[in-house]
Amino acid sequence: MTCRLLLGALLALMLMSARAGGSLGTDELAILLEQRPKEIAAVRTEYELSEAAFADIRFGNHFIHLGGARAGPYTVRLHRRAALEPRERELRICTTARYFDRRGRELSGRKMFDAVRIEETITAVLVRDIDERKECRR
Repeated sequence: MTCRLLLGALLALMLMSARAGGSLGTDELAILLEQRPKEIAAVRTEYELSEAAFADIRFGNHFIHLGGARAGPYTVRLHRRAALEPRERELRICTTARYFDRRGRELSGRKMFDAVRIEETITAVLVRDIDERKECRR
C-alpha cells in the first residue's frame, strides 16, 4: 500500500512537471480540429483564429520520445470578423490523450513515459471571454 502511494505521488509529480505549456502555430491544430468540423466552422463564421495557439501541456524529457511535444487543452485567440463587439475572446479546445508504443499498443501508468505517439480526442470546444476562467472538465 505504501509503495503504491509513493508510486502514485511520483507519477503525479512527473505529470505536473509536464504542465509547463508552450506555444505552437494554429495550423498545427488543423488535424485535431477536423474532429469537430461543424463547431469549428460555426466559430470561423464569426471569428478569425489567431495564427498562434497555446498548449497547456508540454512534455518534459522524462517522456523519452515525446519530450518537447505539446498536448491540450489548447487556447487560440479569436478576432471578431465584424468589429461590433470589441470584447476579446478565445477558443478553448479541451482534449483527452492516449499514449501508444511503437507497436501501437496503448500505454498507461508509468509506461506512458515510453510512448512514441500521442493521440488526442476533442472533448469540448468553448468560446469564452479572455478573462473568463471556464475550464475543461477532467
